[in-house]
Amino acid sequence: MRWSVLLLFLSLLAPLAVLSAEELLPVPLPATIAPIRAEIERIHSNAYGRRSTGERAAFAATLLELATTAADKPDERYTLLREAVAFAGHSGEVSVGLLALARIEAHYRVAADADLLAFASDVASNLTTAAAATALIDAVLRVADRAIQADDFIRAQQAAQQADSIARRIKDRTYGEITRAMLVRVKTLDRAYRDLGAIQDALGQWTADGHHRYGWFACVVKQDWRAGLPHLAQGDQEELKALAMRELAANNKTAELLAVADAWYALAQDRRGDERTEIGIHAAQLYRRGSVGVTGLEAARVERQLDLLAKELGPRLRRTRYPPGAVLMLTCEPETLTAVAIQDQSAQHHVGRMVGVTSVTGPYGTALRFDGKARVDFTNHPSLQVAGDLTLTMWLAPDDLAARRNPFNKCYGGEGTLTLEPSGLITFYQGTAGKNAEPYEEFTLSPAVKPKVWTYVTVVRDMTTKTMAWYVNGKVTVTGPIPYPKPAISTNDVSIGNGYAGGFVGMLDEIALFPRVLTSAEILGLYGATMSGRQ
Repeated sequence: MRWSVLLLFLSLLAPLAVLSAEELLPVPLPATIAPIRAEIERIHSNAYGRRSTGERAAFAATLLELATTAADKPDERYTLLREAVAFAGHSGEVSVGLLALARIEAHYRVAADADLLAFASDVASNLTTAAAATALIDAVLRVADRAIQADDFIRAQQAAQQADSIARRIKDRTYGEITRAMLVRVKTLDRAYRDLGAIQDALGQWTADGHHRYGWFACVVKQDWRAGLPHLAQGDQEELKALAMRELAANNKTAELLAVADAWYALAQDRRGDERTEIGIHAAQLYRRGSVGVTGLEAARVERQLDLLAKELGPRLRRTRYPPGAVLMLTCEPETLTAVAIQDQSAQHHVGRMVGVTSVTGPYGTALRFDGKARVDFTNHPSLQVAGDLTLTMWLAPDDLAARRNPFNKCYGGEGTLTLEPSGLITFYQGTAGKNAEPYEEFTLSPAVKPKVWTYVTVVRDMTTKTMAWYVNGKVTVTGPIPYPKPAISTNDVSIGNGYAGGFVGMLDEIALFPRVLTSAEILGLYGATMSGRQ
């Protein structure tokens, strides 16, 4: 990216204010836009006459900067942003185009995903760097993700095809695998969705049979149990209706979760193929959630059930008993992974997009390998904006200590970020800016981690005592005060294995984020439960 454009881009990275639908402004009418555009062209006539890619890219950045100064002139701001998108598209300046589109979406009532796909179509033939191409693929795949969530499989397929076309153009093997996998997934979902037939009556009301068929599709085909269970609970299949209602009412009650897990396991035995597999995986996830604090014979029974599921499903199922309350829990086991995504095992059920990440099998189960460019991204969500009590824990084994790298990144001027330093020390950064900027503070691990050695690291923020603590392999090693009253909340996404300092090179496993202070006994227990094969 050109330095002038890069500097502008960085200066505009402050989180966008999120307006409600009622606060968004209408798009100006063409009759309003036309004279404003004519005035822009009159003032910048030289720029409109230039044809070189560099000049058009620079002018796109200029238009974006002008738009930021026109906040009190919404019609003018909209027109400047649209012109910035157009010039960015003609010059291959993906970052400026995406940022301009984001600002349009933040302030105006527009069809944002349609706009992004139109921009992707314009800019695709003008891409100048591989980095710009991969950034564009990421943005287009996010459109596909949102379309899948909305059951808009026509748009999802359009986005997946665009992403795949760009990946083939740049001959990127990693992104090619991702986009092809997305295409297959979208086509599979589209066929299954169309096979549902009519799920609403002539007045547009859901039928009981429609609730059942859609709920089954969402749970078993789409693997979205959070969306599917409420439909099953309103369906006309009494056994599934009662089971779904029971699970929805269970919350995190141990006995109820285990009873529901038993019921799903029994149901799986009567099914075949993908249905049996998906129901079995869901039962295993419920057994894990319900096993917290279970002891004695009941603990032995749960272990036996998980062993049976492991034999039936093939991949080894992680049996770690995590403490309650996690908002992100990545066991990294095969049943939680697809070619392009990882399923969070916490009650939040986040789905992370994996780019360039590979899985590594060992005596400890499965871990994720990162090559410096790979990452796992989780879209920002209120549950991930942990600005109070915090416990962040993971196993890591860096290949080397050649540069600063981020195993975990949210916001170093906000909720927190981990940076592995060339010294082998890990620093937890947090701040009150609410974005990647000053003021921020640092809290550094001791002792240093070593290359090619598995280390279990945990950082704890206790807002009651105003102290921080680092644990290494289950034991506290350093404590210190918290100077700020409370870190700020940011709108940044969570990225595993990559961030502002650079991409992690090595392996990560058993990553968990809690909005509470884990006790020393809980941290030591997690270390003991996950250390097999690493020491």
